[in-house]
Amino acid sequence: MAITNGDGRVTATVPASRLVDLIVTDGDGDDLFETKPQGDWLGAFTHGGLTAASALWSATATVPGELAVHSLHATFVGVGRSADPMRASVSRLRDGKSFATRTVEVRQGERLVMHLLCSYHRPEPGPEYQLAMDPAVPPPEQLTASDHDLMVRLKQQRDVEFRDVGPTRARADGTFRSTRRTWVRVNSPLPDDPIVHACVLTVVSDVGTVMAARHPIMRGVGFQSVGAASLEHSMWFHRPIRADEWSMYELQTVSAQNARSLVRGAIHSRSGELGVTLVQEVLIRPPGSAHPQGR
Repeated sequence: MAITNGDGRVTATVPASRLVDLIVTDGDGDDLFETKPQGDWLGAFTHGGLTAASALWSATATVPGELAVHSLHATFVGVGRSADPMRASVSRLRDGKSFATRTVEVRQGERLVMHLLCSYHRPEPGPEYQLAMDPAVPPPEQLTASDHDLMVRLKQQRDVEFRDVGPTRARADGTFRSTRRTWVRVNSPLPDDPIVHACVLTVVSDVGTVMAARHPIMRGVGFQSVGAASLEHSMWFHRPIRADEWSMYELQTVSAQNARSLVRGAIHSRSGELGVTLVQEVLIRPPGSAHPQGR
């Protein structure tokens, strides 16, 4: 599979990867891009993480190659149909000496599905510091693949594999250090291009956040009986890590109120490098809620 940028130039050639193929968009040379139909990747409706990854790919095609993405902020405005393509319109807000800023509107027909703001930074030297990964987490080889229906489906599609560690135990005050911990990797080899890995990690970061959000408040409640949707999703890319190698994805529910839960998380490489910090707000409506499902 050849990966091209918005100008049609081949930037990488990789073995066939369904997930990467879904992320890559086709540009028309006027900062307009078309996403591929997501098909049955996760159901009848578009997946927010995959939509954000395609928008990030589109925005990156308009940025000089020496700049690297350092943050994205996605607002999920609506839900699209996974059987149909979408259009991503990129706006160039700023091109400075060190930073560039882009916004992307993703539409399906006249319906606005997502708004993305992303920023790029030219690499420069600076002091190093990071929060460490929990050293007590067992390695992925000591764990079995996740038996959650969604995770099993992703593995069967040969896209992504999860090996769950599980949440930490509740502390004395009822809070949790972690409400979801899992090793994750993409099963197909990926090229070295950092934006490929950033886009894949964007997809991965939106898989299982609802599980983490509901753990402290709805344990024992059937997953299918809960109305849930991602509202906002922000990521900061600190250090390049490979999505086709095992990474530790740890999430913590910070707050739950007014049917909204806030989850923050981190993705460390197996060697302990902090690659990504993220925050997501999730809508969670319990069974029997008086409010209509959807937004």
